[in-house]
Amino acid sequence: MKKYLCTHVCALLLFSSSSCFAADTVFSNLSPAGTIYNSGYTLGSSWTQGFGFTAGSIDEALTSIQIVLGNINPASNLPGAPVISLYTAGSGDWSVGTLLESWTVDASTLNPTESGNNTKTVTTLASVSHPLLSAGSNYWIIGTNGPGTNTGWYYNNLSDKQPYYSMGAIYPPSAGYLSGAFAVNAAPVPEPETCAMMLAGLGMVGWMARRRRAA
Repeated sequence: MKKYLCTHVCALLLFSSSSCFAADTVFSNLSPAGTIYNSGYTLGSSWTQGFGFTAGSIDEALTSIQIVLGNINPASNLPGAPVISLYTAGSGDWSVGTLLESWTVDASTLNPTESGNNTKTVTTLASVSHPLLSAGSNYWIIGTNGPGTNTGWYYNNLSDKQPYYSMGAIYPPSAGYLSGAFAVNAAPVPEPETCAMMLAGLGMVGWMARRRRAA
């Protein structure tokens, strides 16, 4: 627990500085730019759906989630408020665990849902709290929608299948549900010992600056 807290503090320090580590992609089933996306899953006020992914081989701090969403009824005066949330997931049963971060999206800014398959714009959700994605751990990205316009979560045409969550039920990839299109981006987090050395160095720089001013 202490190591987890130290690592999470390191992540927040990194992202509050101008010299944070470059982000990489933890998971992605997004198609190349310009690729056609198919019609997808509906996120309604009582229709919650999500897809799972497994973090990489090292601890990383979340930088952003990218997702392909659409406004099912763009002509409506009700903008809707789809909420996309990141949760921890059980290691074996993929049970939904702790909420790590959530984003509210203005549906009026999203792709209109059109008949047939079309290229779509990818929505980027930047992380504010930069939760830690522990190496090899499972996570859920779950979407729902408040009162108003329903939102669609498009899936791509790569026949990709991930663990699927729908209305409290959890289905393995073998159930055959196509995954909604999304990507998870994160940046490596240094070990607590490395972070301690960095803080010590910053402290030394501050001490030297104070001495210089005093002289």
